[in-house]
Amino acid sequence: MGLLAFSLVTIYHHRRKISETIYEWSPIFEKVVIIGMVVFIGGLAAYDYSYKAFNSPFAHIDYIFSYHSQLRFNCSEFELPLRCTVVENNGNRVTVNLPLSWISPISPFAAAPYFLATATSGDRVWHPIAYYGIYSPYWWTTVLVIIYSFYYMVKSSGGDPAQTFVFTWLLAGYGPYFIIAHLLQRYVYTFYFLPALLAVALGLSVILSGDKFSRMVLYGVALVQLAWFFIYFPVKSDTHIHILELLNLPR
Repeated sequence: MGLLAFSLVTIYHHRRKISETIYEWSPIFEKVVIIGMVVFIGGLAAYDYSYKAFNSPFAHIDYIFSYHSQLRFNCSEFELPLRCTVVENNGNRVTVNLPLSWISPISPFAAAPYFLATATSGDRVWHPIAYYGIYSPYWWTTVLVIIYSFYYMVKSSGGDPAQTFVFTWLLAGYGPYFIIAHLLQRYVYTFYFLPALLAVALGLSVILSGDKFSRMVLYGVALVQLAWFFIYFPVKSDTHIHILELLNLPR
């Protein structure tokens, strides 16, 4: 969808007329949608027939829609726009992290422990295997990238291909989750944001590729990312654990 939006804006930049833009863009839309559907259904068919998961790819698609239609929530307590609390029938309280919490440096979402292996020795506790669902600091630059890319896309009327590409990618890869979560009240998960991170990285690199100071900031962000990667690397050796202990970091 991001590439379709990018091609639409790019064609409009050259044509300047909505009717001519739609006329030229329509074949692109048709080819992308048709080829995409063929690949999607063909892939599901190969999977279903190989593993006998479903009788047909259409039965599989029906299951997907039926399953996701049940993933709804009703907020009992609000902490908008970042999150809300859902009280389930059994009394359990579940925190729903809304899309803005994924990129907010203020009150970011808590790390989700997907799989933890715990080891102990006296009072010492550590996790040699720890898979978390967690943000990283460069997620917090998303708003900057969105504003910057949107400004230059509008300023150039779609004539700046890099900024137009970044903005349309983020719009298609991140924007829909606000509708899904806030209007449709369906669960969204932080890993949905992963495809959009490539656009954030590209946009941030473009923003900070100018003068020497900007490049130093970019290198600083990269170093912070490497440190974050070291701290939350999922499978840790004894040496890794000892270094984290010395630095009083999560382990």
